[in-house]
Amino acid sequence: MRSVRTARPGLSLWAAIALAGLAAWAQSEQPTPSPEPKQIDLVETTERRLVQIDVTARGPAAAIASLTREDFTLVVNGEPIESFTIDRLCGDPAQQVVAAEGTVAAAQAAPSPAATPRLGTTYLIYFDQHHLTLAGRQNALDESRRMIPSLVADGSRVAIASSGEVVDIVIDFTSDAQALLAALDRIESDRRYWDQYPVLEESRIRDLLEDQARLGQEFACSKARFLQQQDLYRTDKALRRFAMVLGLLSDVSPPKVALYFADTVRRDAGAHYYTYVGPCGYSSFNAEHALDRIIGAASASGIRLYTIQAEGLVTGETLALPGVSSTRTGAINPNQQRIRQAQDALAGMALETGGQSFLNGVPSTKMIKAIHDDVSCVYLISFDGARFELDTPLSVRVETSRPKVELRTRGRLVMPSESERRTTRLLAAFVAPGFVHKDVAVRGTLIPLGFENGAYRALVQVQAPGSPVPDAVWDLGASLVSGGEIRMDDSGRLTIRQAGVPVVFESEMRFEPGPYELVLVAHDTTASQLGTLRLEGSWPERADGPAIGPIAVIQRSPGSVFLRGGAPRIGGSLARADKETVRTDEPTALLTLVCRGHGKGKLRVTRSLDGETSTEFPPTDVELEDEPCAQIRDMIPARTMTEGRFEYRVRLLDGDEERASRAQTIYAVGEAAAAAGGS
Repeated sequence: MRSVRTARPGLSLWAAIALAGLAAWAQSEQPTPSPEPKQIDLVETTERRLVQIDVTARGPAAAIASLTREDFTLVVNGEPIESFTIDRLCGDPAQQVVAAEGTVAAAQAAPSPAATPRLGTTYLIYFDQHHLTLAGRQNALDESRRMIPSLVADGSRVAIASSGEVVDIVIDFTSDAQALLAALDRIESDRRYWDQYPVLEESRIRDLLEDQARLGQEFACSKARFLQQQDLYRTDKALRRFAMVLGLLSDVSPPKVALYFADTVRRDAGAHYYTYVGPCGYSSFNAEHALDRIIGAASASGIRLYTIQAEGLVTGETLALPGVSSTRTGAINPNQQRIRQAQDALAGMALETGGQSFLNGVPSTKMIKAIHDDVSCVYLISFDGARFELDTPLSVRVETSRPKVELRTRGRLVMPSESERRTTRLLAAFVAPGFVHKDVAVRGTLIPLGFENGAYRALVQVQAPGSPVPDAVWDLGASLVSGGEIRMDDSGRLTIRQAGVPVVFESEMRFEPGPYELVLVAHDTTASQLGTLRLEGSWPERADGPAIGPIAVIQRSPGSVFLRGGAPRIGGSLARADKETVRTDEPTALLTLVCRGHGKGKLRVTRSLDGETSTEFPPTDVELEDEPCAQIRDMIPARTMTEGRFEYRVRLLDGDEERASRAQTIYAVGEAAAAAGGS
């Protein structure tokens, strides 16, 4: 990667700028200096891992009310746990409220949270449109309308998410029944929340049978394999989205419940097509990993899944054409089999997480009663899980010696590592950045470095303000997310002894040409403050011809602590975020990439700075024979810009023809304004 450095013409302060420290920056490919790490009391600590398991107790009220720690037996992964504590989160069953007929008026007439001692529950209603039939979608909306007033009647909170063409948190956690019902109306009327694929399943089966009759068994088997792979891909994508949204509940206090509406999700996704065309030696691949991912995500966050097959009672009518054998000898009705496969998947998800499954169109009144019965009296069992492996499914068994008392809990426990917790928060922030609670104003910037092996290189900077407390432990991370997956992920931790010291995390990342999305997280664990930010942008597509990359505006930040590659340092060069001001009394560096596309030859690069005054930088001729991109740098010495708004524009010329142009707005403030909070 080629680097081109230029100075502003006719400025006598250039030597002073070099002495001030930016010369070292300008002589390197990297935009930040790399001095020896300085001691800033970096601290890594090891803590006990407190694990909590939620257990539902059902039985005579008197027996449940008098349960103690001695009444419980806990076995994790086959190992009895002797040391654990019990917290009782139960209310008065007599005061449980189920709103009649799902009316908002009934919810408003219900006892207030203060009059209902049962612990409030946090609910997530999730519509998996990728697996909802036409009847199921409508029934899911109708039953949710009936359930919502009862769910919030005791002050519990509900959020609603839908995954169709887009995945969206339609409404954040709230106890406002009217607002929740309005969100359901938006889902019903917005086509982005729909997916026609499950509606057309019977059409695909009919087409498969027709092809078998016309083109023979071999062709039908080939098509069945294609349909199976299509179902596998869609199931994995749909459940990956659901797992991301479940991350919104990771930091919520129990009890927490996810109501998952789906009709056609199957562990053996797509295998049902073979039941119509006979033996084909079909692929053994299935969606078991995708379903286990959901169970693991729910178990790691202490979420109970209540899975709902909303389409109602379905018939077992066999789809077949005259003269076509659509079943194998001894096989059950294919339609019945695909329905049972879906019901088995829903039942398994609920059972493993301590919830329940509602199949064949169970009415809302029964679902509400069952859910309220489960969460009305919850015991939290807490123990030290340091002896068990992180991020590994562990079997759980909780029993009681008390007669007539039944316990229900999850069958699987996962203790997430810090890395996994961070990933969960990142993915939740990716799908719903506007709904993640933010205490810290995070800023994020990119500094373009070059282009190698088909990808751009850039330095990602995550900036967070100082903690209000001393000895603050910061967890900072940046993730490049694409297609619902984290493609690159880097993070670091440092401890800052002094309050009010800004921190900057740096990581070099690779970006494919085209749009990109970055999720940035800063977590002050000492002060329990979290900040997230999602950045979106685009890198030039080289096939489109000569192009200019993002422009970074950089100034020194001597009072910040930088962390890169595990090595902390005091002070460094910091890119300014969009619309963030720069100081006129400090030198400013401007940096970008110019790329030739797939052509070769010489390109001329011109730059200008226009505002209260205008300046032209000397043109630069760049030879791009073997290297696809060159780095362009310009310096603005201190006290040479006036206060105000400036536009830095880069133009790429091929002869006299302008091939590309890009501009960056700069807001400059003086020293006094900066000291008063202007920067």
